[in-house]
Amino acid sequence: MNIFITSPLIGLVALVLVWIIASWKVNRVSSPPYHVISKKKEYEIRAYNPYIVAETIVEGDRDIAMKTGFKILASYIFGGNVDRTKIDMTAPVVESDLASVKIPMTTPVIVRDNSKTSHVISFVMSREYTLATLPKPTDSRIVFNTIPAHNVAVRNFSWYASNSRTQKQKDILNAVLTRDGIIQEGGISYAGYTAPFTIPFMEKHEVMVRVQI
Repeated sequence: MNIFITSPLIGLVALVLVWIIASWKVNRVSSPPYHVISKKKEYEIRAYNPYIVAETIVEGDRDIAMKTGFKILASYIFGGNVDRTKIDMTAPVVESDLASVKIPMTTPVIVRDNSKTSHVISFVMSREYTLATLPKPTDSRIVFNTIPAHNVAVRNFSWYASNSRTQKQKDILNAVLTRDGIIQEGGISYAGYTAPFTIPFMEKHEVMVRVQI
């Protein structure tokens, strides 16, 4: 009897272990380097050096923009370019309100709301490339931009990044930055660092905003 009781449990444990290992492996991608300027309980302030992003504009709500834009840009780095060159994947995927961003936002796969239905989604390109050496996209919807050096305030959270949970984190970041007298530049963005099928407790998310220091 015990065999019949424990066998499903063993199988479940094995499945979870495989899920954890797969999540760890697939999310081992590079991100733009930065150094931490200051750190508090609710957030930290980082300094990023310049980097290049590939961007595309997508129509639709947030979920559609994330999926469609990601697909367009992923196709480019997986060989959808004139040289058929595969480019290393980077993280994160970032979503921000472009209407409130006065200067280009920072950090990797970036999604910015241009309006309620128009979004800009960006991937950070590998550091080995320059604007001159990046393969030309076969998809005319993709353009490149250089993001200058900048400082951002960042708040981390894990598990699911639903619209409501993400908005709550944005509200908290806005509140603590206002409390501390930190001047924000533009809107607060969402940054996702892990693949969609990552086991929930290993998911890594951030909300971030450019700041003056």
